[in-house]
Amino acid sequence: SNTEVSDETTSVLLEAACFNQAVVHRGSAYLGLRTEASIRIDKGLHPDVAYAGVLRGTQLLVEICGGTAADGVCDAYPQPIPLRQIVLPPTEVRRLTGMDVEPAIVRRTLESLGYTTTTDSESVCEYRVPYWRGDVSGPADLVEDVIRILGYDLIPVSAPRFTSASVTVPADLWEFKTRLRRLVMGAGFQEVLTYSLVGRDRLSLLTPGAPLSAEPLSVANPMSKDQECLRTSLRASLLDALSRNRRREQTPVRVFELSRTYMPRGTELPDERETLCAMLSGSAEPLSWHHGERRLDFYDAKGAVEALLLMCGVRADYLPSDDPGLFPGRCAEIVADGGRLGVVGQVHPSVARAFEVDEGTFLFELDCAALMTHARRVAEYEPLSRFPLSERDISLVVDEAVPYEKVADIISQFALVSETALFDVYRGEQIPAGKKSFAIRLVLQAPDRTLTETEIQGVITKMLGRLQSGVGAELRR
Repeated sequence: SNTEVSDETTSVLLEAACFNQAVVHRGSAYLGLRTEASIRIDKGLHPDVAYAGVLRGTQLLVEICGGTAADGVCDAYPQPIPLRQIVLPPTEVRRLTGMDVEPAIVRRTLESLGYTTTTDSESVCEYRVPYWRGDVSGPADLVEDVIRILGYDLIPVSAPRFTSASVTVPADLWEFKTRLRRLVMGAGFQEVLTYSLVGRDRLSLLTPGAPLSAEPLSVANPMSKDQECLRTSLRASLLDALSRNRRREQTPVRVFELSRTYMPRGTELPDERETLCAMLSGSAEPLSWHHGERRLDFYDAKGAVEALLLMCGVRADYLPSDDPGLFPGRCAEIVADGGRLGVVGQVHPSVARAFEVDEGTFLFELDCAALMTHARRVAEYEPLSRFPLSERDISLVVDEAVPYEKVADIISQFALVSETALFDVYRGEQIPAGKKSFAIRLVLQAPDRTLTETEIQGVITKMLGRLQSGVGAELRR
């Protein structure tokens, strides 16, 4: 049949429909077709709009064309969507705006905008949102409507009212981090700030030939492949920064970052560790007329750590490390009072090549929380002795696997030994295979008297005995 409206038309059927927002959005995007209707439906329309449209269309036909409306409306709306209801406490207007508005004025204003009340209580008032206000979702929207009608110029000028939030970082740790930053910058390092999100492939490059120490936490909707998980180490971020500087021929570089790393803990929230990571690359001393250029070595990085720990009042030991991301034999674990503080060493050549940085790149990492527990805020004064000191040199033969740190620990147990210095390590003729020789200078001094030769010799004899039983050291003849 012909559905066209003409001069002979006597009956008109009006139909109004509310379409599914998600279906229209997907279809419009798939077809690349944007119409006024699709844009309107995309914003979300309440189904009651269709009923209101039918009534308005019928009213216009009756008024303009002189028709007669049939009784009733055929409505296919099996599951009506209820109108949103919002509770507005009487104190909410003052809390958000600072204005004292009578509850009666608030109610009268909202009712003039189409809201209806569902409760009649002085303590709380609940409003039903009109179907055409899809933008209203909470009490703040109701307050905005009230102030919009009354006038924004009525809002008094005053300091904002707020409740203090709980501080996630303890105040003492925050102060220690600030102090630590200043100390590192004072040592010639520049601070960098990088994103906490990194790519999983970048983290895997940090441990060549070994699995990740901890599976990083993945982001549900990453913006890119380079920001798909929370970093478990600051190394990848700093190595990328070094790589960018190297491509621009900005060398030598000394940078550091003091930020958080995120270690997973099963179903619990991650362990957010405050970590300091610093990197050194390039030359230790620039080319000069009186000496050539000197490249960085392990002892430059270790010296930077020792100077930093000294300023924090921490005495640390350096033990062999098996960190897979560092060069074997050129790295050490930093330990204080039996607790691990961090690590220092040369970046593994495979890691350096993967990140396109100089293979002579060194780093050190420190756990800020662990470092703070050992740091001393106030330096302890130790009076100088007024009595002369005595120096003695000894040569010890030890196994190749024995580090000097163990020897120094035993020597430091003697109160009369004020200083020790390792001035030579020898391997070769006159030393058995698998052995090495340490040449050590001892400084002996008492705070209250001049030491006699008998006392000095007695200390050295006891020391040699303890070294022999502790690390198997023998006096080199």
